[in-house]
Amino acid sequence: MPFGSCRERKVEHDSNLYATYRQEEVRLREEHGGLEIRRVFLEQDLKREYQEFLQEHNRGRAESDGRPDRDEREIREWAREHDLPYFDEQVHFPDYRIEYEVDGREHHQDVELFTEHYRVTEARVNALSGFGFTERQREFLVTVMVHSGCFLERQYCAFTGTVRGQNSREFMARLVTQGFARAIEPGLVRRGRLYHVHHKPLYEAIGQADNRNRRSRTIGRMVERVMILDAVLGDRRHWWLSPADDKWRFFCLKRDNYLRPEDYPHIAFGSGRQRTVRCFPDKLPIGVEKDRTDHLVFLYLVNRRIPVDFCQFLIRHLDLLRFVRTWTVRLLVPRRFRKAVSLYKAALPRSSGCL
Repeated sequence: MPFGSCRERKVEHDSNLYATYRQEEVRLREEHGGLEIRRVFLEQDLKREYQEFLQEHNRGRAESDGRPDRDEREIREWAREHDLPYFDEQVHFPDYRIEYEVDGREHHQDVELFTEHYRVTEARVNALSGFGFTERQREFLVTVMVHSGCFLERQYCAFTGTVRGQNSREFMARLVTQGFARAIEPGLVRRGRLYHVHHKPLYEAIGQADNRNRRSRTIGRMVERVMILDAVLGDRRHWWLSPADDKWRFFCLKRDNYLRPEDYPHIAFGSGRQRTVRCFPDKLPIGVEKDRTDHLVFLYLVNRRIPVDFCQFLIRHLDLLRFVRTWTVRLLVPRRFRKAVSLYKAALPRSSGCL
């Protein structure tokens, strides 16, 4: 089944709003006896109230040019009063807010269907409009660039729902001849030709100019990235986050986030003023369930028989795993390492998640 277009993704997102509301209502009633739901604010309702706040000083002024004159301090204060996150110099809104009452006390619950992710994805897809690709082709290229950097022709066909043939061959040929990608033929048999998308203007257009997927790698590393892409393409129940900025943005938007920057998975270089910290260094996708954003899937690619690196991966993610309500570690296991699966399962703490 081909992946949906940007418009289809929005329809899918909107159709999930009522279903998730019913699920959230059941959960709230199970947690709070005697709960009464007062009203539900949609995202546009909250944004309308925000715009009224921004334009309050302009109301009734004939000489006004319509530009809001609120400063950052006032906007931060408004966001704090309305219990909304403020970062990246803007207020962030949930898909909807449920206001309810328990024992005479008012409460609210924000529900987010990960709107931010499909907005970012749609913006990236639209950013490639000037390169002459169809919408499906742009969607595929964005998926490849953010998750793997390289792909196989069969993956393109599966994504777009086309049969492998002239159309797919013409697309591959265009990528190579116009310098968007390079073809790599591993081994002497010339089977499983890889395509590495490396064209810098493509990455710059989607805001990923420094993405490491653009760099050349060994054949072995590229095969591993293709396995990761297979895992992403094969699971449409989740939104997938690979760039560190996307992961950071997702967790910052979580209303109950108490994590400090040093609590996120990171590695540090140097010391003192020369110390540099890089968050989410593993470059492995994190999956967010579309209908249940409190459950995460952490992909891990097995590349050694002994899980030494896997243990370090778990240690780096320890604080984050403690914060996440429920989580799963999903192992991607090459055939030559299948006998090592039991060792990897034994390395995972059974009490806090599943594998």
